[in-house]
Amino acid sequence: ADIAIDAVAMCQPPQARFDAAVQAIRAGKHVLLEKPPGATLSEVEALTRLSEAAGTTLFAAWHSRFAPAVHDARAWLTERRINHVEITWKE
Repeated sequence: ADIAIDAVAMCQPPQARFDAAVQAIRAGKHVLLEKPPGATLSEVEALTRLSEAAGTTLFAAWHSRFAPAVHDARAWLTERRINHVEITWKE
């Protein structure tokens, strides 16, 4: 509830993040959610509704979200129908 703080970054495990994010939004803070943004999709949807009603920003972080290839990949995918995807994650 510190009025000097405008925003908070939620970097704890997603199972503990929801309650903390609710408290922050209710205190009028802008919230950054580290990935994954929630333990369930319904939690994230609830936070979205709460943030919209409070007039605060809710943003989900992902280190590659704004990588240059993302825009081109999105454009390429809009012209295709994807029937199957297999991902080998290497990081």
